[in-house]
Amino acid sequence: MIVSDLASAAADFQRWWGLALSDVADITLKDAVCFGRPEEVVLRHGFVRQRGSDIEVIQPVLASSPYADFLRDHHGEGVHHLAYLVDDIDLHLERLRPVDSELALDAQLPDGAGRVMQVRGFAHGPSIELIQLATRSDHSGQGR
Repeated sequence: MIVSDLASAAADFQRWWGLALSDVADITLKDAVCFGRPEEVVLRHGFVRQRGSDIEVIQPVLASSPYADFLRDHHGEGVHHLAYLVDDIDLHLERLRPVDSELALDAQLPDGAGRVMQVRGFAHGPSIELIQLATRSDHSGQGR
């Protein structure tokens, strides 16, 4: 979910559902490619966790990012993407490419933690986010 104010959203989740926002952190994707343009993406996010499902709540920090664009150009706050952990982003991207879609984001996660991509244009609204976490050997610089 994209929100304009993470603290306010956290208070709402607590008040309405009794659920806390956890793992709040700022993330900088320094060498991201957004809609074909190089761009730094900075966001503040946290997770509402319940019974094996996570809701990621994201507040864009910079005025230019796919998340800020969503708030400004679409309909305000709401569901932005559905995320899937995958073993091989490129394999899944090959399957999605034939669909009339647009690559919204391609970025390395901070500290070599993995890679994230978002594809727009199907799934009846939200973008699809693919996350490939680095293996232990990749993360330590020993892999690939």
